[in-house]
Amino acid sequence: MSQNLTITVEDIAQVPAAAAAVGRAVPFSPLVDALLHATPHQDASARSEMRALAALWAALGEGAFSGAQLADPTQTLERLIERNARAEAEGREPELVGLLAGHGFGLEVLQARLEALSRRSAAISVPDNRALVRYGYGMGSALGVVLCRIAGIESRAALHCVVDAGIALEVIGVATETLSGSQSGACLLPADRMERYGVTGDDVIHGSCDPSVLWRLCQDVASLGLRYASSADEGLGALPLSARGPALLMLEEARGDALTLLGSCAGPRTGTPREGWGRAGALRRAKALAKLAMPRYWPKNRPAHQRGLHAALRGLPGVSIYG
Repeated sequence: MSQNLTITVEDIAQVPAAAAAVGRAVPFSPLVDALLHATPHQDASARSEMRALAALWAALGEGAFSGAQLADPTQTLERLIERNARAEAEGREPELVGLLAGHGFGLEVLQARLEALSRRSAAISVPDNRALVRYGYGMGSALGVVLCRIAGIESRAALHCVVDAGIALEVIGVATETLSGSQSGACLLPADRMERYGVTGDDVIHGSCDPSVLWRLCQDVASLGLRYASSADEGLGALPLSARGPALLMLEEARGDALTLLGSCAGPRTGTPREGWGRAGALRRAKALAKLAMPRYWPKNRPAHQRGLHAALRGLPGVSIYG
């Protein structure tokens, strides 16, 4: 298969084929890289499967579907189920649905991915924070939960860390990309928040809203992402030791992106980042890294703290049942 080939629903095949379609040098997300560190180098089969699955997940992106297919993720999921059933009946290797089932996953994790992609294809598609959090799970957390299963990570606190880190990266990304004007074309800011600020999705997409108002709106959204980043910190100590450093740096970079772009004072950002941020950020990262050598200082993942953050995610794999 050509490296530049666009994979359609009809062409999504086995993991090796999808991996070849996106090339050998797949730009994995920071979360995937952190989880790869959690798998011992001697366990080559698990690492290979994680890389292949991440490649397939990347291939199962916006370019894999037509607008009509993204508009109806439930029907698209049914077609993927039918394709997998045909593959198994013909004695071929299982496709993505069968691969996930082989690791004990139902259809929820794949449906979350398809629903997130569907939101990215619509001009205005996120009604509230709840929908934005579920979008963050589908885009950033779902694959991490699957890779945890392959890597043998079963701790609930570790899964909370992975779920919250994935949501944090995506939600902060929505805010920073919107403010910088580099979003994919869809407006992923919650509609109810935009209404409170007197902003419409068309205003955001076409860059016609007041910059100071947009800045305050994006700051609110980024603050939601920062809450999930702080929650992810609580589960870092439950990750395998080899994954803690990469995961911590991933979270610190996300926080740095949010604070550098959005700042902490009122008014839109202009000019260079806030004076002293670089030094303060470096010091905070150094102190955080020092904690890696002192596991007794890692706070426990508190179910009560997770209740509010995970209420929107009830029923999804790897998520707390509280709330």
